[in-house]
Amino acid sequence: MKKILFILVILLLLGAGAYFIFKKPKVEDTNIPDTTIEEESDTEVEEEEVVTETEDFTGFSTKDQTIGVATEDLFTIESITDESKTGYHRFSFNLSTTGTDDPYVTAKYNASTGVIRVELNSIETDKSGIGFQKERAINKEGIIRLYHAVTSVEDKVIYDIGFAKSTVFKLYKESGDGRLVVILDVKYPGEVTSEMDLGSTEFSTTAQDISGIANATVKSYSYSSSGGILKFAWSVTADGENPIPSVTAEYLDNETLSIKFPSLTLDRVVNAAKSLTLPAGITIDSSRAGSASTYNFIVGSKKVYKLSATTSPNQVILEIDL
Repeated sequence: MKKILFILVILLLLGAGAYFIFKKPKVEDTNIPDTTIEEESDTEVEEEEVVTETEDFTGFSTKDQTIGVATEDLFTIESITDESKTGYHRFSFNLSTTGTDDPYVTAKYNASTGVIRVELNSIETDKSGIGFQKERAINKEGIIRLYHAVTSVEDKVIYDIGFAKSTVFKLYKESGDGRLVVILDVKYPGEVTSEMDLGSTEFSTTAQDISGIANATVKSYSYSSSGGILKFAWSVTADGENPIPSVTAEYLDNETLSIKFPSLTLDRVVNAAKSLTLPAGITIDSSRAGSASTYNFIVGSKKVYKLSATTSPNQVILEIDL
């Protein structure tokens, strides 16, 4: 009997032990990766607004453009300013007047000479400080220079804006609050790399030359004298990128400086130059034989000179130190 009781006690103990083993709470493994998906925040992150400055060329063209009409009112050019804008260059002609009319101004595109020509009429005084045949260098993205051209009309002023290649422009005016401004905006055409020969950079009495092309045309001429320097310029044109013709210069004797264009398609100046008397009593004996044109400048006594060329406007230039 005691043996049976002992067996029952043993079985009860084993059963209780098994119960506690299988009912023991599990301990979570802290190394199990967290796969909980968090709710997205309702707060929106504002995107940064990128503002791009656009280039608006509305009204720009290569067509002739005009402001005003012929008037008896007179104007003064107080100054000429220029500044770089996004995609274009701005030239501002700041005027004053005692009258009430708008100035008569034209802007014309001339691809053959590489300029936009601005003509201002009824100009009584020009205080810009840019003398005849002088220039203000621009050299910005294909806009080369602002050049003061010579004119025979007393109250007309001409400025050429030189460009490296084809472009467009817009002419307009702004007025009010005592301001009267004629504005020319010229689109940047882009730079052009050129290795053309532009002649001498120093004055001398020795022979000088320009190695250019053989099919150019001499279109017109202009001259002026300032600071003891006589400047005579031949305006030239040609097809292709290089408009500058070949030219030579040398003294034939102590008083004759000979300029020769050995091969021109056409010369519209050679006959007209025969009758010219320049400052300091210098005269010209010009002639044409075949495709060659010769201009002999009778200078009185040997003087230092410089033979050079520019593009936009396209010119061959002789400067003589008087």
